Order: sequence, then C-alpha cells, then structure tokens
Amino acid sequence: MQPSHNITVRNNQLGTGMGLSVGSSVSGGVYDVTYQNNVMTETKGEWGQGAHLKTRVQYGGYVRNVAWLDNVFNVAGSPGGAIKIETGYQSSGQCNASTCTAISDLVIRNLTLKEGSLGSLDCYPDRPCVNLTFEDIRAFAGSKWNCKNVASISVKNVQPAGLQAACANGSSSLQ
Repeated sequence: MQPSHNITVRNNQLGTGMGLSVGSSVSGGVYDVTYQNNVMTETKGEWGQGAHLKTRVQYGGYVRNVAWLDNVFNVAGSPGGAIKIETGYQSSGQCNASTCTAISDLVIRNLTLKEGSLGSLDCYPDRPCVNLTFEDIRAFAGSKWNCKNVASISVKNVQPAGLQAACANGSSSLQ
C-alpha cells in the first residue's frame, strides 16, 4: 500500500516558464497532486506553458489523480499552450504498453485562458491516457483542440467546443 499524501499548490502568481507542471522524470510515480487558484501573468510574446504534464519515453512510471482547479492563464504562449500533455518529452525511441508512463485520472476544471493557444493532448500510442476530465473551460481568441491517443475523456461546459470530437477522432485538430 502506498502512503497517503495530497500535495496542493495554490495561490501562486506565475510568469514565463513551464507553468503548473508534472514531470518529466516520473519513474517512481506521481499521484494525488492539485494545482488550485493559481494565475499565470505571462504577457503576449513570452514563452510559457499552463497546465503541463510531461513524461519521458525511457522512464515508465505513472501519473494519476492530478487536478488543475480554478486557475487563470492570462496568456499561454507557444510552443506550449494552456493545457499540454507531452509524452516523449525531450526523449527519443519507443516504449510499449508495459514500459510507457501510465497516465490516468486527470482533471482540469474551471480554467480560464484569456489569450493564446489551448495546447495539445498527446498521449502514447501504445498506452493511451485514461479517464481525463475537462469541465468549465473558457478559452478565447483563436484557440483549437489537438488530441492524440486518449482512451477515455469526459467533457462538460468546455469552450471552444470540439474537444470530445478531436479525441474521438484520435489524431485531429478541431476548432
């Protein structure tokens, strides 16, 4: 049995950078983490991520029960975007269903993106992400959804529309 721990990162003001990140080295596993009531104050033209999960091919492990709740991103820059699942971060090669990082039970709720790109959900082909929840997302100014290799997702009150369809298509972008 794993020890119980709940880590909450809250009430921060962030500038440019990797945002509210998990990873990239998660071989021992990451679980029960909440990012709540944080504000990203990046300005247009800067480089930055918002909610960012990054894993490396060769490390395995797992990421589960991670939530980003009640966060505001004034601008989410390129190349990241407001929401980014990035498997194979700064690594090369392949992994398989037993060696890829297992990603499950992620929640993004009550997120506001005022300007910038939404980002992308790019999970492993041989070990898709499972049980992703997106609820009460408000994004403005030309955002679009990109999704690959998501096995199960719940979407409620998400703007712009199209996330459910993008993930159902498996490897598409919809506006």
